Amino acid sequence: MASLKHRIAFAAAGVVTAAQAATIGLVLYVAEGDAEARAMERLAIGSRVVADYMETHKAQLELTVNVLASDFAFRSAVASFDLPTVTSALRNHANRIAANQAILVGVDGFTIASAPRHVELSREVWKDVVDSRTTLATLGDTASLHQVVVTPVRAPDVIGWVVMGFRIDDALAVQLRNLTGMEVSFVSRRADETYASSLMPSANGLHDRSTSFFTRVDQLTNDGVMPQLLLQLSRDDALAGYYALSRSMMVLGALAVCFAVAIAAFSSNRITRHLKSLADAARRISAGDYGSPVAIRSNDEVETLADALSTMQAGIAERERQIRRQATHDALTGLPNHEQAVTILDARMRDGGAPFAAIVLHIHGLHEINSSLGLEVGDAVIGSVARRLAHEVRAENHIARIADNRFLVVSEERDPGAIEALGARLRDEFEVLSVGGDIQVGLSLQIGVAEFPAHARDAATLVRKAWGASLEASTTKGGMAFFNVDRDAQHKRRLTIMRDIKAAVLDDQLSLVYQPKYDVRTDRIGGVEALLRWHHPTLGAVPVTEFIEVAEQTRNIGRLTRWVLRRALAQASGWRQRGMQLTVAVNVSAHDLTDVDFPQYVRTVLAEHGLSGQTLELEVTEGALVYDLPRVRRTLEALHALGVRIFIDDFGTGFSSLAQLRDLSVHALKIDRSFVMRLDEGNTHIVRSTIDLGHALDLEVVAEGVEDEIAVNKLISWGCDHLQGYYFAKPLAPDELEAYLARSMATVSHLPVRRS
Repeated sequence: MASLKHRIAFAAAGVVTAAQAATIGLVLYVAEGDAEARAMERLAIGSRVVADYMETHKAQLELTVNVLASDFAFRSAVASFDLPTVTSALRNHANRIAANQAILVGVDGFTIASAPRHVELSREVWKDVVDSRTTLATLGDTASLHQVVVTPVRAPDVIGWVVMGFRIDDALAVQLRNLTGMEVSFVSRRADETYASSLMPSANGLHDRSTSFFTRVDQLTNDGVMPQLLLQLSRDDALAGYYALSRSMMVLGALAVCFAVAIAAFSSNRITRHLKSLADAARRISAGDYGSPVAIRSNDEVETLADALSTMQAGIAERERQIRRQATHDALTGLPNHEQAVTILDARMRDGGAPFAAIVLHIHGLHEINSSLGLEVGDAVIGSVARRLAHEVRAENHIARIADNRFLVVSEERDPGAIEALGARLRDEFEVLSVGGDIQVGLSLQIGVAEFPAHARDAATLVRKAWGASLEASTTKGGMAFFNVDRDAQHKRRLTIMRDIKAAVLDDQLSLVYQPKYDVRTDRIGGVEALLRWHHPTLGAVPVTEFIEVAEQTRNIGRLTRWVLRRALAQASGWRQRGMQLTVAVNVSAHDLTDVDFPQYVRTVLAEHGLSGQTLELEVTEGALVYDLPRVRRTLEALHALGVRIFIDDFGTGFSSLAQLRDLSVHALKIDRSFVMRLDEGNTHIVRSTIDLGHALDLEVVAEGVEDEIAVNKLISWGCDHLQGYYFAKPLAPDELEAYLARSMATVSHLPVRRS
């Protein structure tokens, strides 16, 4: 195969001596400019190739990160502020997609959780990241550049953002060099830092933009660290043909001018035509068209370059095909993943397809197999499950793997009996599963079913409802549950409470009512218990037991306790200024008693309102005492030092021991209302024994739930110190309580209480 330089040398042989000087100067000038233009064109092509690679990588990352953000369990963990579960999910997902950093950012822009290391995003970085959704940014330190993907977590509103960072390092730069055939570097224009480079440290060419390399500089972003892409092509390699031409023309300078001009024109025209074809092919590839071959037959280096470009085109097309496949299918089973299943079902629903049932199979035992037998056996089990499902389910039905241990079956069959028969057959099929060799494992199924269009008209909602039904299946006899509208409404109500409980504190949706406590010894109302109420804008009055349970699960109970303390003590201060010397009792949780800052907060609020510790009584359930006994003991001692009195609430329903009662800094027992409201023979013994026990331990005793005169007389005769209940007054608003005390002249001697 004749080389380009040989053809040009042969053409130069015809140049006549008379035109030697002019011809050499003109040809060398044109050749140098052409070589430099080709070098810059190669750099432009390389720039587009790098951009395509980064964009393709971005699309892959967005798809995979969206899987995490849309995962129900993960969204629930975020909504409930379950930081251990969120951190674990971030770490696992980061490992799965080879991300260097995973971060959950709250709607306020502050980091909630991150893995594998803790990273706090600066306000500047977070603004750049969230504005662009996908950008290049530094995470944690200025020496590491990351490609960042941001996806909102919705439940259904945005409750946070998942940020995934993939470090741009030397390995990526080398990979891009192998792809483009030129040196690739990522640098910072602002700080003049090098984040990644394919150049060896000794090459000394990274910032040499004029002597050794042709250099192209692309500004990647205009925000944050303002990173730049440097593409560098060796001048010696790019101008090798030009240097060869120069030597040939010097040697063959004596050839005739006319012959040289004719041959050179012919060769130049031919080369230019092929280069234009290559440039058109490069532009087509950069636009994403990989179907047209790059076919040039010239038996020279241009044909070699065309073949190389064709090979690169095929490689990029294959990688994109694999990326699209990985984004839509489970790598282990080859089945559609959750996102693809939703896409398929949405298309089926839009086309007005026939009704169908979505069946979620929740397979128990997989995690235990992974832990005990290893991941290889666990993967083999997953593959065997997928094959068994394909064998058992009819061909016209769809199968997808939508989570680690959940499969989706879409069945044309809607008859409940037929679906139950299918579920029973599958449960029997997986009771004993052979996994190669002599290994047999046992699995159990929880099956949830939801129907289109009866239960949902979009795929995501339909799958979610079938998923929820599979969770309920654990409580059914046959391990199968159909979607229940009432249960879904309860779930939505709980999510609403989780979402709005913080706003309840900030938007003043909470209020306090106060129930009087009658002091038997002084025959007066000596104190009140502050009781929390929440009137939700849409749900109306929310039962206190309901939102307190949610607050404890979402770690918001401390926020509620502090709001109640501040509001109740402010009210007590106002009463004392008007001459009403009332103590105020506030309920606290186990979380409050293990908070090392809680005693100091109580001290601060008391001081703000000019109150002594004797004004405040804190009521603690028995269960809170055993939550973390050493820390609880320290907290109670600190509160005791402030003069705050501690009451054990709902006594008789927990598991506290006499040793704990003796050793802890408590002042009184409150007998649970369930015993007081029904003083039959059994409860009478319990109540009297509790009063005697409290007095034996030098503790006061309070009976709550007192509703009639008979109970009042019995409790007084048994020596109970304080009484509380509807017999005296229901929980009252502050103005109602003041009117009540005014009517009774601060005494309850007008009540029909028989003194014995």
